[in-house]
Amino acid sequence: KVYMGSTAPLKEFYKKQENLKMVEAKGSVEEIFSNVCKMIDV
Repeated sequence: KVYMGSTAPLKEFYKKQENLKMVEAKGSVEEIFSNVCKMIDV
């Protein structure tokens, strides 16, 4: 209920703005962090 009311609309908002990045959370914390950094050019 909270997700549909609060989070889902934000997801759609950022998707329409072409600012949504999807991250597959598989692997170690370090691998996931590295993948996120690559996605956002850090």
